[in-house]
Amino acid sequence: MICLGYTTFPFGWYKNTADDTVKELVACEATCLSCLGALATDCMACLPEATTNNAMKLQKLKEPHLIGQCVLECSAGYYQSGDECILCHSECVECDGPFRDDCRSCAEVDGEKPVLHVIQPGNTSGFCLESCEYGAYDEDANRCILNGNPLFSLAFILILRTM
Repeated sequence: MICLGYTTFPFGWYKNTADDTVKELVACEATCLSCLGALATDCMACLPEATTNNAMKLQKLKEPHLIGQCVLECSAGYYQSGDECILCHSECVECDGPFRDDCRSCAEVDGEKPVLHVIQPGNTSGFCLESCEYGAYDEDANRCILNGNPLFSLAFILILRTM
């Protein structure tokens, strides 16, 4: 620990707030460039990874979204956006973005696995619904392909994003 009276701190350190009368800096966890505490899950930014070509990513926690843990690869339920891993929409197990129509696989709801609906046959992401009522069902992939009118597909996505 380093005792200082600074209001700004060098990278890799945070102010110990356990006692307001003591002004000391404490080192962040080894993978953190900046942090709010000593735990690996208290990181606000990650150090560059020196031993691999992969950059460390900040996998943000559910709450609050300011802090997280530094990882080499995003975990299931997260997608990579720049140097961060962001939590997928709650309906997705895997995703390509934050919206309901960015799912690559669907989360179970009440013990049932919803069907992934994709707009075109080549798409890897879509949205999750209970059944395939508006397209062609692919049983092997548990996907529903909405290969039809592009205006219908666009309208469907716009409706989903407002829900």
